[in-house]
Amino acid sequence: MCSCLYLRNLPRRPQSRDHYIRNLLKCINHSNPFALNHELPLPQHETIGNDELKLLDEPNGVVDISISKTLTSQCFITFINESSAQSFQEKGLTVHGRNIDIQVAKRDSLLGLSIKNPSLLQRVLKSRRQRLDKEKWVNKRRSRRLRSKLRRKGLSEDEISKQLATQLSKPKREVKRQTDDDNTSRPTNAKVVTTENPPNKVLLVQGLPQDCQLSELEPIFKNDGFVEVRLVAIRKVAFVEYDSISHATAQLNSMGELYEFKGHRISIGFAK
Repeated sequence: MCSCLYLRNLPRRPQSRDHYIRNLLKCINHSNPFALNHELPLPQHETIGNDELKLLDEPNGVVDISISKTLTSQCFITFINESSAQSFQEKGLTVHGRNIDIQVAKRDSLLGLSIKNPSLLQRVLKSRRQRLDKEKWVNKRRSRRLRSKLRRKGLSEDEISKQLATQLSKPKREVKRQTDDDNTSRPTNAKVVTTENPPNKVLLVQGLPQDCQLSELEPIFKNDGFVEVRLVAIRKVAFVEYDSISHATAQLNSMGELYEFKGHRISIGFAK
């Protein structure tokens, strides 16, 4: 069990974080000094520091109350240790006549880690820094590519700056979804017309079944001049290479442009 609890079904909080924490402390402990005296400043804990740890509520071992900007009816409470968290959960909490749902958080808060395991905290912080550095690098690359694309379209620098600000402010999932919507007219399984391609020593095989295996294709195409089969399963295509155009042409003529394979009619033609 970790020393952090997740509370939900709380009343919608006021805009002031300070006011919200004091109100919640009053429900947790009616004699809490921070709840009774609003002039008393709340402890400002840092994740790493040499200052003495000050509790928000000593009888219950409450170290910190963290709230989200968007999840207005939820919060996380960090306790001095696991036993304090377990005791608080067993006791329960009622706020303005409402029974609050209390669950053990999936992981400790950074402040909780700094109390229990400083070395683990350092590893967590290092991982976060690496993730943030990677996100910065990805955003920089996205910005560079998008700027180049917009310049090719002939947009002015002012228009490019506006487009960059709009696109980079969107979450990556939303940008990907928009890109997918733009590409709906180009399905990945669409067959390429090969009838106009000039003779080539590589044949393009299309319309393969999803479960097609390389070992199933090789015996069919393994004739004179055969070199290899390159299977692209996700696109349901394969490229069959021969050592000469004449051998590839002979194989195409023997099999035809349409061929029955595992209950599917696959198309065969010259690759570009």
